[in-house]
Amino acid sequence: YVDMPENVPEFHMPEIKNAFKRWEDATQGFISFVFTDNQNEANIICSYPENFPRICESNRESNASRQFFTYDKDGNIQRSNIELTTKDCNDEIYPQDLIYAIVLREIGHSLGLRGHSGKFENNTLYYPEVNKDHGVRPVINRADINTLRLIYSIKPDKTN
Repeated sequence: YVDMPENVPEFHMPEIKNAFKRWEDATQGFISFVFTDNQNEANIICSYPENFPRICESNRESNASRQFFTYDKDGNIQRSNIELTTKDCNDEIYPQDLIYAIVLREIGHSLGLRGHSGKFENNTLYYPEVNKDHGVRPVINRADINTLRLIYSIKPDKTN
């Protein structure tokens, strides 16, 4: 489910869908998504909260998104929440490539890939620290796909 307030630039929805499609393509359908208009049916919710907790550390770096899980009363993951912003700390609108990269990364978190490599090398994801100056679209590497296959091959219990 994607909540699209009126103040969000039009290009966000196609870029969000492109990022989800890229995960499907990279996993050759092992992971798939279906969009819904009903937030209560969704396992992943993308939204643009008005009170997004901004941290502006410099003119160039700031948080543009966050991902977190909500849990049921038994401690099981109920859904993943991806919260997005539209502008940097200088009130400049994030470009399309950056929105795509941000959502691609947060989907990876939603699927279970938790850390960041802190490096952006050869346009390969896992997981670049998103930087608006890169102007390129990261790709999902084989290690990410293999990690997902391993994660989803383990029968879940309270410890994993």
